[in-house]
Amino acid sequence: SRLSSEEGSTSSSSRDGERGRAVAVTHHDFVVVASSSSSPSPSGSRSEGNDTTITRPLHLETATQLGLLSDPAIPPLVSHLLPDSAPSASRRFLRRWLLVPPPPDVADAMSLLVGTLKDDGRALPVSSVNAPSLTGKVVCLIRAGQASAAVYCEILAALDAAGEALLLDGADDEGVSRSGEIVAPLMRVLRHDTGIADTSDSGSLRRRFSDATRVIGSVVSTHNLERTLSNADRDDDPSKRRDDFISYFGDVVPPAFYERNEAIWRGRVRPDALECARSVPLAARRLAEAVAVDFWGAADVLDRDADGVVDLTGARESKSPVVQDIFNNLIAVRSIPSWAKEDGKSSGSSGRESGETTAGAARYFRPRARNGKVLQNRYTTERVQEAMSAYVEACADARSEVERVLTRLAWKIVDDGHLPAILQASHLNLILSTAAHHAASSNARGWSTGTIYDERDGDTRDSSSSAGRFEGVWPYWMDRTESVPN
Repeated sequence: SRLSSEEGSTSSSSRDGERGRAVAVTHHDFVVVASSSSSPSPSGSRSEGNDTTITRPLHLETATQLGLLSDPAIPPLVSHLLPDSAPSASRRFLRRWLLVPPPPDVADAMSLLVGTLKDDGRALPVSSVNAPSLTGKVVCLIRAGQASAAVYCEILAALDAAGEALLLDGADDEGVSRSGEIVAPLMRVLRHDTGIADTSDSGSLRRRFSDATRVIGSVVSTHNLERTLSNADRDDDPSKRRDDFISYFGDVVPPAFYERNEAIWRGRVRPDALECARSVPLAARRLAEAVAVDFWGAADVLDRDADGVVDLTGARESKSPVVQDIFNNLIAVRSIPSWAKEDGKSSGSSGRESGETTAGAARYFRPRARNGKVLQNRYTTERVQEAMSAYVEACADARSEVERVLTRLAWKIVDDGHLPAILQASHLNLILSTAAHHAASSNARGWSTGTIYDERDGDTRDSSSSAGRFEGVWPYWMDRTESVPN
């Protein structure tokens, strides 16, 4: 406890000020439960001060004989309890669940949940069954301020799926979820697995999910990232275009050049949360104008269509002369345009008399590579070089701003206490997914939920012996048609 408090104080102090170092991950990020109730009493099987039964892990020999550990002589139990399509997270959860058995009331809740899913036949939301599993690495990334937009999108998917799962039993007129045959046992297992307070209900948990979703959704862009990578001006409907699409100016500048500089940060953060990124469209347009005049031979006064794309109807080049160098991140032409040489000859004498040195072919020069070496087979102009440098710098500033915004979001999630809600949403989806896959596998194999009889319940069976008896069962690794039930 003293170590945990010291880590907590260190984390709080490090978040104040300049955030000089990453915040350490503590056990409070995974389990919110008092230490007195989580440690078993050495004198008995019940914890001091409450009636919660504390179970102990299985012995090595028992776990091996049950097929929970790797043994070539014993068929693996978990692989027969779940279908082949079950995710690996469900397999790990079920193995841990069996190696460290839960208390009887939690086991009864899981049995009720599986039985309801097995016999009810209702269709569960696909998002709840296939929700992404958030591991401890996500917690480390958030606390270190290094979580990417893709990680936040997975978190939003997990929160949304968990919110839908809490409404499987319906809701009242005020939108509060009911706790029935699915939500009630699901909440009981969740309380045991994550340590949330016993007084918390599904309504309060769902509100916490909504609060975390609202905080993340106010910063992270939630629309399809693939649509962002497809340029905005290729859409026939101008009303569907957004400010966070990659720049596009037709054939004037190769679209791959804009994509190379903008795809790494576009679509990650909402446009209204950025400031530096607003200068990128203007820099991209100026680059397109410079390329149209110096590389395509368009007029100095450029015409644009209704979408703002540069009109190349009067350009002297019939096909694109622009070449992209992906290694040096620049665009140029292979040779000096012929029309530029002709313009230089016709205006050579007047240019020398007036002192003009940028007319015609004289304005073209060989650019330099990223290592300072002159590229002998490429040509550019001062106007294109300046516009390209300004555009690349604007994209670099926008990328840095996106990283800063995502880092501030991570700190806000930690400081406002949304991290436990995120982990609880992930655990809720994992529990429901495991129960649903096990119920589907049980129906396919012809399994039924076991019934336990106790002599104290008025059972008329022979109660002279306390030994357990199992009726109507067969080996789990054999098909029912190929075995004889006892």
